[in-house]
Amino acid sequence: MSDFLRSNALKSLLGEGYTSTIFEREEIEIESELGSRGQSRFLSVPPEIASAYWLWQAHRGNKAALTMSMGLITESLERRFDEAFGVTRTETERNELLSQRVQQLERDIREAFWVDDEARIERDYYELLLRENGIDPWRIPGAEEEPS
Repeated sequence: MSDFLRSNALKSLLGEGYTSTIFEREEIEIESELGSRGQSRFLSVPPEIASAYWLWQAHRGNKAALTMSMGLITESLERRFDEAFGVTRTETERNELLSQRVQQLERDIREAFWVDDEARIERDYYELLLRENGIDPWRIPGAEEEPS
């Protein structure tokens, strides 16, 4: 997160003139069994920065971020649709629905990435096979080979 906050990605996602308050908080831990005290720190960011971060992570291929982003975007739209059409749900119902949706998204995304991984493995295998037989798979047909 700290790298993201310093990066140009945040500025490009939220706009050059965007300013926000980011809080760094310290918490003092309760005395441990050994009697020593320690401190922990955590960074508190507003929702617009958190959402930009998770979308950025999803864009970079983070499967968990993609699943979470899709689930939360769908929930947000669903809440608006419910409001527009007069549908009433309890928070427990919404949480259960979100949980089910995220589990399904995880399965779907895992399967989608698995297909990509399988295709990549197959491509790499055939590329290696061609190279072992003296063929450059990326050479333009009819082009002269460069001297080694």
